[in-house]
Amino acid sequence: MVPVIFTIVGLAFGVSGLRFLRTARRFRAVALRAPGLVTDLRFHSTAHGDGGTWYPVLRFTTADGRDVETEAMYGRRPPAAQPGDAVTVAYDPADPTKAALEGTAGGGVIGVLFVALGSTFAVLGLAIGVVFLLLRNVL
Repeated sequence: MVPVIFTIVGLAFGVSGLRFLRTARRFRAVALRAPGLVTDLRFHSTAHGDGGTWYPVLRFTTADGRDVETEAMYGRRPPAAQPGDAVTVAYDPADPTKAALEGTAGGGVIGVLFVALGSTFAVLGLAIGVVFLLLRNVL
C-alpha cells in the first residue's frame, strides 16, 4: 500500500507543479506592462495558522485607458513592495484583474519544487513497489 500512496502523491504533486509552470508561462506570454502603484497590502493566512503571505493591491491604467485596482495574483512574505511604492505591473489585457508585480508572475520556484518533489515521490513509490514484488517472488 505504501508504494501506491507514494506514487499517487508524487503524481499529484508533479501534475500540480506542471500546471503552475504552464499557467505562469501563459500569463507571461500575454501580459502587458504598465506603471502602477501599490495602494495596500492584504494578508492571507495559511490554513494551519502558522503564517501567511502578503498580496499587494495594485492600481494601474491599461493600454486602452481603463483604470484598474486589483489584488495581485501572487504574494510574498515579506511583501515585495509597500503601499505607496511605484511599480511595474504585468497584467492580462483580456482580464486586467489578473495582474502581478513585474518579476513575481513566475510560479517557477513553486512549480519546479512541486515537479521535483512529485517526481521523487513517484519514482520512490515505484521503486519500493518493485522491491516488494521482487521480495515477494523470492520468499
